[in-house]
Amino acid sequence: MIVVPRSIVLGLAALFSAYHVVLALVAISAPADPAVTLVAVALYLVATLMSLWPTSPTVMPVWLASFNLAVATVVPVLVTSQLAPGPLVPFTTWHVAAVGTLMTITSARRRQGFAWSGIVILAVQTVLWGGPAGLVAYGVTGSALWVAVSHVLAHALAKAARDARQFHRAE
Repeated sequence: MIVVPRSIVLGLAALFSAYHVVLALVAISAPADPAVTLVAVALYLVATLMSLWPTSPTVMPVWLASFNLAVATVVPVLVTSQLAPGPLVPFTTWHVAAVGTLMTITSARRRQGFAWSGIVILAVQTVLWGGPAGLVAYGVTGSALWVAVSHVLAHALAKAARDARQFHRAE
């Protein structure tokens, strides 16, 4: 069995998460009040750091999954409340991919119910703010796809581990 060191997986997830912070900072001049966006970025960073902490258990604690869900609810409200209607400056909807990434991490750490709840909340908020077309235009469908892939992979890996244990016992 091929094993990828946890540090490599965590490092890649951290880099991917940091990319969303960079996008937010690139677009920091677009919001009416950049300080509100900085609060959203800070919340996202805290949730991501706690979720990717190297010594944390594989299964995410319920309190952390709940915190991630709260962040996934609050961050889009903070960001979109500061955006003017009409054409958007590039990267102003960084929060959609950020929430998708956070929910993917939550799903990968075996809290799929929380992850799917976060995606549903993101979708509802996006439709309320940008209309149904916003689901595709702002990337909510992509975020949902990442969570789906994570969910399927987590389930498949758990099943493979169970099967391997049973095979080992049978020998």
